[in-house]
Amino acid sequence: MTGSKAVKRLRAYALLLSAGVLYLAAVELLGVSLPCPFHLVTGFDCPGCGVTRMAVALLHGDFLAAWQANPALLLALPVLGWMLLQEEWDFWRGRPKRPEPVWLTWGLMVYCCVFGIGRNLCM
Repeated sequence: MTGSKAVKRLRAYALLLSAGVLYLAAVELLGVSLPCPFHLVTGFDCPGCGVTRMAVALLHGDFLAAWQANPALLLALPVLGWMLLQEEWDFWRGRPKRPEPVWLTWGLMVYCCVFGIGRNLCM
């Protein structure tokens, strides 16, 4: 691992974190959030609809509201977090990035699709 790669990675994380904090601050203070293009066009919720409400609820420690906003992502967070931690562990140890198992990638995609369809059938 070279120093410039580490600096670029840290800058990217700082930028993502800053953007997330600013967006959530705008949502909290102004009550304005980005609309879902899929929902605007179809009237249906996509698998990601409710992510902002879930994030705000988690920041307030309200797990029930987070569950109601997007239960699929709430359940997937530990898996996604583990994947991110594993990638970071390899990066900082100077190891090459391990490819994600194909079954995990496809499993997450099927999981999101089933949730997206199911949440709209239950409306």
